[in-house]
Amino acid sequence: MKSTKLYFLCLLIGSLLFLFSGCVSYPTSLNTNFQLAGKNNSELKKVIRHYSTHRADSLKRQAAIFLIGNMDAHVSYVSKSWDNFQVELDTLYKKENRSSELIKGFNALYDKYANGLQNITYVSDLQTVSAQFLIANIDQAFQTWKSPYCHYLNFADFCEYILPYRVATEPISDWRAEFNNQFIPQLYARLKERKDSLSARNICNALKTYPYGTTIFFPADMPDFNVHTLSVMRLGSCYYFSLQDALAARCMGVPVAVDNTSQ
Repeated sequence: MKSTKLYFLCLLIGSLLFLFSGCVSYPTSLNTNFQLAGKNNSELKKVIRHYSTHRADSLKRQAAIFLIGNMDAHVSYVSKSWDNFQVELDTLYKKENRSSELIKGFNALYDKYANGLQNITYVSDLQTVSAQFLIANIDQAFQTWKSPYCHYLNFADFCEYILPYRVATEPISDWRAEFNNQFIPQLYARLKERKDSLSARNICNALKTYPYGTTIFFPADMPDFNVHTLSVMRLGSCYYFSLQDALAARCMGVPVAVDNTSQ
């Protein structure tokens, strides 16, 4: 008898939880992007639901709405050939520091993979981004917001300069982990200063000179490098070094943006 009552009690609780989960409302402003997402709209809605349970997550819910609401403008490339190019480029960076040899090696690799540029396709973030990735990015961004370099930002500025999960059309990946592992430790080691003693200006000035990158003009049809390549890059155009610096700065909590002045 007791087991029967317990069964029906569990069934009632489960039904209530199901009904509660179905009561989450989604902003009508996201309807168009949900439609553009196709089957992936379930992943996007999962993010909204994740931050709709607890009142303390209300600001993260707004952050999720901001990202999804602007996601229709963002794409990333898919190319096995270009991925292989970057694997070999990474090997080149590990074994060579001389500018002349870096340029020579890059040109040889580009000639080897140039035909692969014809097979590059671009996919919409709306149709590919996962709930797990987006939730992790939001949580990490809010943690970064506590940094002394950006804790003063209002929510709107935080959304513009710290929250974004990409800077260009690089493939989606855990860019914070890449830069925390590959780039930022060496930057701090070079500065030889305590992390908490650095000003945002110190960091920005250091980013302009580290890691002794060689600047060259890249072919105009090149896609953006992936995040790992950007974190170890020793050769690039002003554009690529700007992407590298922007990701590194945001990772540390320094609010920056990438802009262009045509000459």
